[in-house]
Amino acid sequence: ERLVASLAWMFARDYLAWPDFLDNFTRLGFNVVGTSRPYDESIGIDRRIELFDAARRRGLRVMCVDSPFHKLLDLAEAKSIDAAGKPLGLPGDVCPQYRGRAYSEEVDSLVAFSKTIRADFVNLDIELYSSGAFAGKTGQCARCAEAIRRSGKSPEETVTDAGTDIMGDIKDKLSTMSTA
Repeated sequence: ERLVASLAWMFARDYLAWPDFLDNFTRLGFNVVGTSRPYDESIGIDRRIELFDAARRRGLRVMCVDSPFHKLLDLAEAKSIDAAGKPLGLPGDVCPQYRGRAYSEEVDSLVAFSKTIRADFVNLDIELYSSGAFAGKTGQCARCAEAIRRSGKSPEETVTDAGTDIMGDIKDKLSTMSTA
């Protein structure tokens, strides 16, 4: 009961295609069902909530599975920047120090979705900061260089702290969520 037994990246679209899903899923020993904002959009939120309510009646818990911040990949303002404020042009780049409007909107969207589905767990797979972290640690990104200067810490510590801060922002917002 305290151990999460789930197929985390299996989604509502898969559950709905599995004959007698709830019977079979619980029979196999799983106790958590998951869903993702983007991957299950075609199902519709009402249908997912209906599925999760049925799962809860069977004793299952619900997990929001997400890989947030991918929308930032398409925004120049979220990129690692040179001293003139221009994007460095790195492939797959998001600056770990970026905290603009789109960042806040993504955190808010994740939390709102988690609240809507009454998630018992939130499982995050944040996988898009490697180019930006490299630019920050090597002094290429002016935004990161300024954060390093202000912090008085090493580049590695400052960039790592940025990742910790991202998780903290999400955790703080999620902590205000009531699933009761």
